[in-house]
Amino acid sequence: MQKSKILKRFDLFLKALSKNDRVGLWVHCDGDGLMSGAIAAKAVESLIGKRPDIFFCSGYPNQDGLMRKISVLKDRQCNKVLILDLSLDQDDFVIKNLEPFAEVLFVDHHKVYNDFNSEKTVFIKAEWIAPKGMDPSKYPASKMAFDLFSRQVDLSSSSWLCCIGLYADCANGAWKTFFDSELKKSKTDLDAIKKSCQVIDAVGIIDNSKFSELYRLFLDASGTRDILASDFFGLAKDLEEEMDYWLLEFKKKAEFFPEIELVWFVFHPRFPIKSPFINKISFDFYPNQTVVLVQLLDGMKTANFSGRRQDGKVRVNDLLEESVKGIENASAGGHAPAAAGKVSRENLELFKNNLLSELRKRNVAK
Repeated sequence: MQKSKILKRFDLFLKALSKNDRVGLWVHCDGDGLMSGAIAAKAVESLIGKRPDIFFCSGYPNQDGLMRKISVLKDRQCNKVLILDLSLDQDDFVIKNLEPFAEVLFVDHHKVYNDFNSEKTVFIKAEWIAPKGMDPSKYPASKMAFDLFSRQVDLSSSSWLCCIGLYADCANGAWKTFFDSELKKSKTDLDAIKKSCQVIDAVGIIDNSKFSELYRLFLDASGTRDILASDFFGLAKDLEEEMDYWLLEFKKKAEFFPEIELVWFVFHPRFPIKSPFINKISFDFYPNQTVVLVQLLDGMKTANFSGRRQDGKVRVNDLLEESVKGIENASAGGHAPAAAGKVSRENLELFKNNLLSELRKRNVAK
């Protein structure tokens, strides 16, 4: 997709928005997703004088779960739908069910599976608009949203939201000049950004029913100080305690395969802490190893896994996608340095064996 063409279509989509539109906003339930949504909502409010009519977040539910979200948008008569930080292009299920009643804007930085640009859909991937030479995975949805919507709206007072999204998606290093400059302009610091990310993680993990309330807090806040003064900060402390416990367990029970540079750990936390936990393990302890963590939660029949690798020797999204091939009801996807997926518990050992086999093929330790 030609960059100039996609940017022109984006501009036309925004210019066509009006106060008579009913706008739905759908984002990924994580720091990057929430910040991209907050940035988009501020832009919409600036353009048409009101915030999006509907907001919700999600992970990657099955088609029944996706259909429930789509039905809400349809029932609430949303004729414009903005979807950010969700890789929903592996098939056409979402598009074919949205387009009959709405025009759609997708902004996403995950791997391109399909190009769903059409008369009714503006579909933008980081791969098509990222700065030359940049790994698209380092152009998260929050920065994409900030750059894209800034074409039509002055978002300079919201740059702190973008900084939170960059840090949440481990991309602040790739945008160091912007990140450092905007922290200074917004009179905040790295510690406040980190703690704001912890608040988002904690709400998403411990009580995600409050994610919409957290979204409104970020829209109303003037900076990180308002976030850290909120009642949500108490949840961040609960999350920290759970993370500390499992870090000790990891040190006791993780499996290491030095010949293929793999770290493997299966754990059973009280809360779904997989994403922040693996980020800590990968960045703080094993950046030059392939780290795969498998999370087992009470009441769930699936084993949810995440993979990380920081030195680029293994494309983790490709590795996990290959490792689930042929396994019934298993799936995987994401970025080169960070990916995730799920498999039934009874097929967990098969997935592990496939993973070991795929890494041996790659000869990564040589």
